[in-house]
Amino acid sequence: MYRGPVILSFPPFRLDLEEQRLQRNGDPIALTRREFAVLRYLALRPQRLVSVDELLAAIWAGTAVSRGVVKVAIRRIRAALGDGTGGGFFIETVGRRGYRFTAPAEPEKPDVVATPNTFVGREHELSRLHAHLEDVTGGARRIVLLTGEPGIGKTTLLVAFRTFAVAAGAWVATGECVERFAGGEAYHPILLALGRLCRESIASEVIP
Repeated sequence: MYRGPVILSFPPFRLDLEEQRLQRNGDPIALTRREFAVLRYLALRPQRLVSVDELLAAIWAGTAVSRGVVKVAIRRIRAALGDGTGGGFFIETVGRRGYRFTAPAEPEKPDVVATPNTFVGREHELSRLHAHLEDVTGGARRIVLLTGEPGIGKTTLLVAFRTFAVAAGAWVATGECVERFAGGEAYHPILLALGRLCRESIASEVIP
């Protein structure tokens, strides 16, 4: 199963989401952590209007800053991309409402080691999970509960979906419900998943 970095490509640029690197024709382009986070946020939502308030909540959560920091970050990102100076147009300003990433950013397909197709007959469930992920990338919130008898392939289904989700640029955190370790904490699996996510390279972007 693929667990490596996810790369978005919008020629001549490549955006490595895990290593937090922007490259143009293989050459690295310097961005600050916040600038990279803004570019990543926009590139993962192509053609969608992202408001200034949404960017502030996602990138500067818990930090007392003015709305002007977004404008400054966008200006520096545009300079890095050569936006409008022969390098194409990538970020559109929509009045005073926000910004839209207009380039067709496509994930570079990684080499995926196929998992045995032991969830025959679960194509419907897998397609529903994909549909929910599409809703989430569009800004919606979703909670999905997967239930069933032991041995029917729930874990295999989730492993297949996790491969797809990671390749699509999603953050994935896992937690186990082990009764003898959880004690009296009902939210032990959720806390475990969040703790693991906070130890990843994207920890600074995780909103408490």
